[in-house]
Amino acid sequence: MSRGPRTLNLRAVLYGVLALTATFIVVSNGLLAQQTRQIQREQTLAAATGRQQVVAEQIGRLAWQLSTAPSAGDRQRARDQLRRRVAELREDHRTLVGAPEFRRAAGAAGAAPLAARMHAEVEGYLAAATRILLTPQARLTAGSADLRQLDRQAAGPLTAVLSEASALMQRSGAAHIRRVNTFAWIRLGSLLTMLVIASLLIHPLERRIRQAQAELIRERDFARQIMSTVAQGLSVTDPEGRFEYVNPAYARLLNVTPESLLGRTPFDITFEEDHAALAAAKARREVGETSTYETRLRRADGAAVPVLVTGAPRLTEGGRTGTIASITDLTERKQHEQTLRTLAVLSHSLEREQTPEGVAERALDVLSQAMDLAWLNLSRLEGDRFVPRAISGTMPPGLRDQVALGVSRGEGAIWETLGAEAVYLQESRIEAYVALGVRSVALVPLPAADGVTQVLCAYRGGEARPWSGQERVLLEAATRSMAAALERAELHHQAQEAADYAQTLLAVSALVERALEPAVMAQQALELLAPAVDIDWGSVLVVRGDMTESLTAWSRNGLEVELHGEVHRAQIQRAMTSGLPVYVDADSGTRHEAPDLPGGLKSAAWIPLTASHDAQYIYVVARLHGGESWSPRDRDLLTAAARTVRVAFERQEHLRVIEQASLTDPLTGLGNRRALDRALAALTEHGDAPFALITIDLDGLKQVNDTLGHEWGDVMLREFGRGLKTSVQKEDRVYRLGGDEYVVLLQGCPPDPTVATLTLVDRAADQVRLHPELRTFQASAGLASWPDDGPSAGALLHRADERMYQQKRARQRQQAPP
Repeated sequence: MSRGPRTLNLRAVLYGVLALTATFIVVSNGLLAQQTRQIQREQTLAAATGRQQVVAEQIGRLAWQLSTAPSAGDRQRARDQLRRRVAELREDHRTLVGAPEFRRAAGAAGAAPLAARMHAEVEGYLAAATRILLTPQARLTAGSADLRQLDRQAAGPLTAVLSEASALMQRSGAAHIRRVNTFAWIRLGSLLTMLVIASLLIHPLERRIRQAQAELIRERDFARQIMSTVAQGLSVTDPEGRFEYVNPAYARLLNVTPESLLGRTPFDITFEEDHAALAAAKARREVGETSTYETRLRRADGAAVPVLVTGAPRLTEGGRTGTIASITDLTERKQHEQTLRTLAVLSHSLEREQTPEGVAERALDVLSQAMDLAWLNLSRLEGDRFVPRAISGTMPPGLRDQVALGVSRGEGAIWETLGAEAVYLQESRIEAYVALGVRSVALVPLPAADGVTQVLCAYRGGEARPWSGQERVLLEAATRSMAAALERAELHHQAQEAADYAQTLLAVSALVERALEPAVMAQQALELLAPAVDIDWGSVLVVRGDMTESLTAWSRNGLEVELHGEVHRAQIQRAMTSGLPVYVDADSGTRHEAPDLPGGLKSAAWIPLTASHDAQYIYVVARLHGGESWSPRDRDLLTAAARTVRVAFERQEHLRVIEQASLTDPLTGLGNRRALDRALAALTEHGDAPFALITIDLDGLKQVNDTLGHEWGDVMLREFGRGLKTSVQKEDRVYRLGGDEYVVLLQGCPPDPTVATLTLVDRAADQVRLHPELRTFQASAGLASWPDDGPSAGALLHRADERMYQQKRARQRQQAPP
């Protein structure tokens, strides 16, 4: 009677251990969450330090732009951006320096001087930038002391101290992570220790419960030991262990008669590996104890029968005269246990799979190892055919090819599963399968709310035999686990696709904010789209009339695609004419076009971008493998990419127009002073070929404006510019500097400069004199050669002006009255 209190004490201790474990888990989870937040804050500070470096570089660049911007609008924009970046750097610095994590990291690393140096460098940098903001534009030059200070700090001490601060925060975060990992291992060890203690407490409780059950069974069986109709096996042995009585149920376990067992011992009908357990049980009975143990009976054909044996000493007049034993067949229980273990392994394995394909393959692998099967496959309903989604087991080549073809409607028993009922066949009904070695077939549908779409197919080879109840239970339970796991995996897959879609869309859209060449942006967009849209090749094409040229191309694994053929040209024309994308693939409404796709493509898309002058741009992407049609998600991503690249092209064209306008004189269409300065800089600084420069000044422009009006003054300026342009060689350039000043750049130096100058000016003047009102038009010119007349552009212009004014004065003396 002393077992009751001890059992209650063990139970209380077990409950205490479980409660302590739960408390420990909650507390440790809270500590881990706190440490995780701390790590996140440190990583945020490390990112802020890196951001300070970027902002500091932007401040230096904006300060330089402010000092060199050519127009008031550009200067004001540079000043506004500089002011915002200074405020941003100041706020980031204040946040970093004021953060307790930074102070703690600096103190722990002995880097207090680092904080002081960083503060001094950043404040000095901010002070210099602030002074630049406060400096009037007229006094701000590219060589000012504050700009030089910004350059020095950005190139040296400021970058170094910010890099040290970033490295400090990263080291602090890494150290924090190591401490969290150590704590996690300690936590794991503590939990395992608690679980071991709990298991040690559970084991005595289970053992006592089994002993109590064995006592009840023994008492009940003893009362029925003489009943030959008892369902449980019973036996009586003599003191030497030989059978004196065996009931029919025991004999049936061995497929023998009771009489054939008399005089034999339990050692004769069990496997040698189990004899130690039998000997231990016999020793216990000899000292008056009841023994219960599991063993395996050996049938005549060598098959094993798992049984539970409970033996009690048989007492007569106070002495032991043998053993009374009850034998329980454990075959069904073992099968149930094996089924439960298989289902547990299956459930645990499927929980780790995140994709539908992984779920199918893992489920088939677990079932193949647990059951006596030749092959397994999971078939999916696609249209009017069940096709295999996954296959497990080594099929003969011919059978694998036959299974891969699928089963058309009405061809096999698999179509009977559409009623959500499993079909078990002792022999396959498909003759092609039977000819290739398939015998018994089990077809179990996976439960689904919208009807059966997937069926688990199990095959046996060899001799045809029926499917046992235990096998059916296992297969049907497995399909329920598979259905739940597949649904979860599908949801996870959809969620992952949605996340990938959003991430890709954001990444592609973000390219607009980067100042990239259109070709570079197009290639980066293709690289971002490739994994999300599953494309193998892409290109941006330029179409000019009947000519098509690839501006840029991207391919997976270096694939080369040659675009040609009528289908390709027709789809380009269709996309450009309609302004809408064109999608072609094997499963679309344009199925008849798919076999004619160029370059062996399986599917392709033509997406118009923009038009510029005589050229049109179009995006072309393609898949070289079979697959699904272009989905709405694919089309949205491709449209977003096309929109991004279109913005890049339009921005490039806009900048080209702006730049062209900034280099052109609006009245004459000739290059202006800025264009001349750029051309002279290129020729004198980067060229080595000689050239000549002619400066021209028109005579009488003010008189024409005063007498005939400014309209005639504009006519004179335009006509003279047109005359110069038609008189020079194709490689020469003409510029109007403003007012009545023109400059001509001649590639190469003429052999007779004076004749060349007079001839050029006279031809242009003749163009002006075609108007009767301007028949007295005159112009003066001077020529200078590089490098003979000066090493720089300024020296050349000065020398040419001197010669031009010499000619003007000489003509004025000739025309003066005597």
